[in-house]
Amino acid sequence: MRTYKGLIAAARARNTAFLAALTEDEIVHLNSALEKLATLAIGMERAGPDHDGRTAATITG
Repeated sequence: MRTYKGLIAAARARNTAFLAALTEDEIVHLNSALEKLATLAIGMERAGPDHDGRTAATITG
């Protein structure tokens, strides 16, 4: 538990430093891009592999 808490604290400190380097507009764009990527990743996960064992290309279109 101590290791976990240490990792979380380090991640939060890193995220704070990263966000401090960005303007408010850049943060808005970053969050938008991350939401799109997360939605795509969820869709790809739900679609599963195609007949060649690759993720379905139709998800990315």
